Amino acid sequence: MCTARIQRSYFSATCALFLLGFLLVPALNAQSRRSYQASFFSDLIRSDLSLIKVKKTKIDPTLGQGVLVLEHIAGPQIRSKKTGIVSYFLAPPCDASRGDLAPFRLINDTAYLLVKGLGKGRLALPAPENGLMYASAGWVAWGFLHSALPIYVSERIFRATFLPGWTCLLKHKPGSDGWKSTQETLSKRLMPFLLEPPAPMGGELDTLHYQQSYALEWVALLEIPITKETLYPFWESQHDKHRLPAIRAAAGLPKAQAAEFWLNGLKDPNWKDYERLLALQSLIQHKAELPSPESLQRLRNTLSSQNTRLPLTLDDPRFCSSYPSLQSLVEKWVQLHQH
Repeated sequence: MCTARIQRSYFSATCALFLLGFLLVPALNAQSRRSYQASFFSDLIRSDLSLIKVKKTKIDPTLGQGVLVLEHIAGPQIRSKKTGIVSYFLAPPCDASRGDLAPFRLINDTAYLLVKGLGKGRLALPAPENGLMYASAGWVAWGFLHSALPIYVSERIFRATFLPGWTCLLKHKPGSDGWKSTQETLSKRLMPFLLEPPAPMGGELDTLHYQQSYALEWVALLEIPITKETLYPFWESQHDKHRLPAIRAAAGLPKAQAAEFWLNGLKDPNWKDYERLLALQSLIQHKAELPSPESLQRLRNTLSSQNTRLPLTLDDPRFCSSYPSLQSLVEKWVQLHQH
């Protein structure tokens, strides 16, 4: 119980410090704070990024937040051991933004980063908290869907799965021998978590609840085979960290079952727009067959023509993040079959 209270307190303190880093940075007030677009992890899968583990050092007036590179794991080599975060490359200001982005501050002493090397000791993050995996006391925090939904797992699980998974996404094509080998490796390591009933949110950071969320994300990314009997309890869960990745993890079902699952979700009035967004993105990614013209028109009529917003509060610096309208994504899906 004592350990759980300490971890809960540490987590709360970390969140508070992170928010303060955006709201109370010296020389930066609310009138000049700029919002930014939250990116999905899939937006960051690019060969020019380096995966490194770093330790926080002092803030440099030229390089921004200083970091010491402890380990180069994947991607282009970062030449300098001592470097700094100087800019962002996927962080366009939102329409409702004002002023400049708050300067990046590394809260924990150590972290894993997905960065682009700019030379001369300079690094660029995708956004102030995209491509950033805080590491502390044996756990790692990472958001697959977007940085507003972090998942906490042990560093041991993270290194045994994220690193080979990331390498696979960069180097191998779906269906190739390298891809299948990584599927098998991660399935053996992660699928046991999904054979347990969906676990409730608990006080610990590295719990079955998060382990299951983490496993679902890799099922989605690598299309690791999964059955409806295993997947559906997580889709039916009331926890976003189970339900949202489970929508995308239908990619591990046989193709016809996956398409049926996503299409049924689009028709279900109980699904929220950002859940339908995930379903439509998945249908497009996997080039699913279109329904009949009549069914397609009925679907168009029920879907929103407004940009899809994330469920974030006004105080969140990602609050004006938005994605294409559901109707526009349907048109994109249709266009896939016109070529």
